[in-house]
Amino acid sequence: MVSRNQSLLDEYAKYACGDGRDYFLTDPTRSLHAELAPLEAGCINMHHRWATVKMTFASNASHGEYLYRDCPESCLEEEFWHKLPTQVVDHDLLVLPSMREPPGMEYQHALLDFLPPAWTVLDLLRNSSTKLVVFSPFQRRLLATLGFPSEQVLEVPLTDDRPALLLCAQRGRTMHLWRVGGSRSSGSSGALPSHPYQDGRFDGDLWHRLIDFQVGPEISDAIAQYNGFAERSFWEPRLVVFLQRCTDHRALENEQRALEAISRALLKSNRTEELLSICTGREDFLEQVQKVRQARLIIGEHGGAMANTVLARSDTGVIELVADAAAQKGMEGPWPPYKSYFYGGLGAAFPFYRVVLYEADPRGKLWVRLDDLQTAVTDFLNRLG
Repeated sequence: MVSRNQSLLDEYAKYACGDGRDYFLTDPTRSLHAELAPLEAGCINMHHRWATVKMTFASNASHGEYLYRDCPESCLEEEFWHKLPTQVVDHDLLVLPSMREPPGMEYQHALLDFLPPAWTVLDLLRNSSTKLVVFSPFQRRLLATLGFPSEQVLEVPLTDDRPALLLCAQRGRTMHLWRVGGSRSSGSSGALPSHPYQDGRFDGDLWHRLIDFQVGPEISDAIAQYNGFAERSFWEPRLVVFLQRCTDHRALENEQRALEAISRALLKSNRTEELLSICTGREDFLEQVQKVRQARLIIGEHGGAMANTVLARSDTGVIELVADAAAQKGMEGPWPPYKSYFYGGLGAAFPFYRVVLYEADPRGKLWVRLDDLQTAVTDFLNRLG
């Protein structure tokens, strides 16, 4: 975290090394591999609302598996999968249990929890008879930007009227289940640990996100190559991209002054990068990819827009604006304080990743600490020489 206030740094360090030590995973270099488990005539409970079904469970006549690391006793008592409407499909299927899209957060979760895992299996699926399961048209469109054939995609839409179902492969068909596992090269079991939030938080297992910013540049390059703008990276100017929220929800009152602080830091550094501010929700997806690929530095408030950093180049710097502990307490949801996209270790692949705090005033309005933001930008620019 970047701050000129030592008491804020001390408070952050106390949390990160204390209550939050299992929230900020401390080993982002852990060796991982992707596991694909075949389940003959298997079924899996599909749900896009986190609150609809607490745990993801897959089974057939002889086997069953919870697709989180742990299942608390309370979920063992909920035999919800036997009560869900059933859809039986006469295809071999591949399911990514991490692909949930909570309403209102479809964009960021498609980028963070669906696209990177999907990328790891696309070559395996090409020219096979197995279909990749998706929840939404946007997930299907993401695959199309990579040139993945639509006939190999099975869309199982979930709606408010049907928020969950039991998806089954017909007898004689196989359901392949994907998740990350630990390295077995050392001869260990490869099991990944859970953390104490597991029993109280519905998204507790985030290990799949550790691959996001490792394969992200590969995905970005593949999208650019397939859609004909890969060469632009070599002749267009690098940018400092400010990703605005452009929404009343959790809006920063001094966002324009934040832009001015960034501009001042650029002018003082005599750098050639251009400052670009964009509303990602108002742009075509491929236009967003092009601009993110040009970025030398990406700055923005935690939220859907910042999920675009998964498609940034590997030399990009990131400054994320996050809520301090007091501001976070007033937000809806069971999130811990200082929530950022670094949690889970997924930002560790970037050479420069910093968080700057925003705070809530007595009226609940949010204000980013401008002096700290300018310090963080200057720190990054000085590293460039």
